[in-house]
Amino acid sequence: MKPSWNDAPEFAKYLAQDFNGDWYWFENKPQTDSDWREWECTDGNCEIAITHKNEKWFTTLEARP
Repeated sequence: MKPSWNDAPEFAKYLAQDFNGDWYWFENKPQTDSDWREWECTDGNCEIAITHKNEKWFTTLEARP
């Protein structure tokens, strides 16, 4: 289940899920890692939100509404 933006930390501008099902909030737009299995938090804050397996994780990146 996707986390609600109502529960997002104040810094969060993006939400995305990685290959193993972990959802993360990101301050800045993340990029995928070299293996294309997860999003990288290379700049700014990021925080785990919830875990839920999804094989189409790479389609989950979205900006704060």
